[in-house]
Amino acid sequence: MDTEQLIKSSEGRTLEFKRELPSRLDHVLRTIVAFSNGSGGDVIIGVDDERNVLGIAQDPLEVEERLASSIHDSIAPMPGVYFQTVISQGKILFRIKVLPGPNKPYYMRSKGPEAGSYVRVGATNRVADQWLLEDLQRQGHNKGFDEELETSFTCEALSMQVLSRYLSWRGQEVAPRLDYLVKEKLAVRFNGTCHPTIGGLLLFCEFLPEPYEYAGFNVVLYGGGSRSELRHSQAVTCGLLDMPEMIMDKISAYLGSKMEIDKLRREQDLEIPSIVRV
Repeated sequence: MDTEQLIKSSEGRTLEFKRELPSRLDHVLRTIVAFSNGSGGDVIIGVDDERNVLGIAQDPLEVEERLASSIHDSIAPMPGVYFQTVISQGKILFRIKVLPGPNKPYYMRSKGPEAGSYVRVGATNRVADQWLLEDLQRQGHNKGFDEELETSFTCEALSMQVLSRYLSWRGQEVAPRLDYLVKEKLAVRFNGTCHPTIGGLLLFCEFLPEPYEYAGFNVVLYGGGSRSELRHSQAVTCGLLDMPEMIMDKISAYLGSKMEIDKLRREQDLEIPSIVRV
């Protein structure tokens, strides 16, 4: 998006305006960190919060040199940043283009990763909490949440019966053994121990373990056309592989049946007596 289009936009997760380059660069540097930890973004200097184009009084070359030096000294790892001097409405603006970083988390050197990693929340910069910081670290290692090793559980939590059903669904003629899950990187053997990944645990457990019960479903039956009349609720807490079939079984239990006799034929089918929500 070109600068003129950006100026017409509102500040948010990927855009910030500054009237001028302040004497203290802390806020600008935190914004660069937050953009690097997210989807990237732009800082446009010389535009106020109401999107009025004011221009900058400083020499753009001096602005670039000052910013480049401060970014190098203050942020780790080194973010991907480009500078651009642009003219808008006859006035000079300075644009800082921040790329989404591949080496997350990015942080302020003076504070370290735990206190100095910022993320963008709306149009503000916030310190990343423990969970966000862990997610940034996974992104930096190109790993998903499901690939994390779950050391609170051993591989005994994995059900070979569930694995057998999975292999049958896939049409694979493979023995349902732990070796298969290790090969597929759903479990890891190390130093005489074996632990599942989070994904392996959720897929191949008989029932969701307590820390992950939030991954289950509730199948709820309401009366009438609103949620004001709760008739029945059932929790589905089996492993994720069995969950779709289990959910459909629970829904089917809520369905009534109807019968129609047409001439000499009888037709019987299921009907939904009231709204079923999953």
